[in-house]
Amino acid sequence: MTFGQTVDAVVQQNHVQVDVTAYGVDEVVTADGQTVTVSMDVTNTGKVAGREVVQLYVRDKNGTPERPSKELRGFAKVLLEPGECKTVTLTLAARDLSYYEERLHDWFAPSGVYEVMVGRASDDIRLTAELSFTTEKQIPFVVTLTTTLGELLTCPKTAPTIMQLLAPLAQSAGTDGLDEGLMNMMKKMIMEMPLKSLVSVMPGDQIELLIQQMNLLLAQ
Repeated sequence: MTFGQTVDAVVQQNHVQVDVTAYGVDEVVTADGQTVTVSMDVTNTGKVAGREVVQLYVRDKNGTPERPSKELRGFAKVLLEPGECKTVTLTLAARDLSYYEERLHDWFAPSGVYEVMVGRASDDIRLTAELSFTTEKQIPFVVTLTTTLGELLTCPKTAPTIMQLLAPLAQSAGTDGLDEGLMNMMKKMIMEMPLKSLVSVMPGDQIELLIQQMNLLLAQ
């Protein structure tokens, strides 16, 4: 995978003009412990020697909540004479894609796509590329009051119990005669409902017992 075309913009700092050109990035980080190499050509197009700091940022594109849009994961200082071009190489490891996951008590990077960005600063990005990452590490599924019915219905261990719970509720709702669009909307609403919303149809202590039952099933 390459960064693409040469960047037209020219960086100017301390009277040193620097042109950053795409060079390349390895395609895939396949597991924890492996690394990716990101390289780019940096050229001083000015008339005086000077230094530039090349910064490497990463963005999680997997919908992970509460992660910054850019996270600094490396930088390199380069001294360039007028007209000189140097290849700058930085390394990314799985740890650089990770955030601290409280449920694991460890650093964790979900499988998916990550954007690699190179620039002079977080607001001056000149090159971008994407890489994919896969891991066998999983976040343990723990049922709480905020767990949605959709999450429980898609889990093989908890789906039968939740389907049994919802069956009488569906019958009492009287959905006969509803058009397909309205039915789909209702299904979407049910999938997004957290367990705590069931308090309108069952006592809170029963919901707590249901949560305990779900977690026992998950522990088997």
